[in-house]
Amino acid sequence: RAELVKLLVCAFGWNTEYNGGFTDVSVEDWFSGYVGAAKEHGLAAGYDDGSFRPYNIVTREEAAKLFTVAYEKISGERKTGSDLSVYTDSAEISDWAKEYISRAVEYGLISGTGGGKIEPKAEFTRAMAAAVIYRITVK
Repeated sequence: RAELVKLLVCAFGWNTEYNGGFTDVSVEDWFSGYVGAAKEHGLAAGYDDGSFRPYNIVTREEAAKLFTVAYEKISGERKTGSDLSVYTDSAEISDWAKEYISRAVEYGLISGTGGGKIEPKAEFTRAMAAAVIYRITVK
């Protein structure tokens, strides 16, 4: 999570200052400024227990939220989203993530994978992140 947040924050040239707010992020951590900027810009609210979980793997549904919020912040756009029932595994999408995946698909930031799936719980890789950042910055 920390690496993905760093990519986003650097791509958009946002301020990198940390003023606290997560139980598992210290101002001494290399990623603290990036996490602070992500929090300030509404990309990272953290978990119910007050943690950010910087070392966790990011799922496709978590990435959809980060990128959708970033894209809407930069572009000023806000669409209603795409119909997710076209994906055979749409029932696997967490309730909190449905709106973000729907809008990310409509914006063209993410798309389904082979076999008509969206794979919401699959790992979101660095290569995927680079492709989405490119799509956002070129639009």
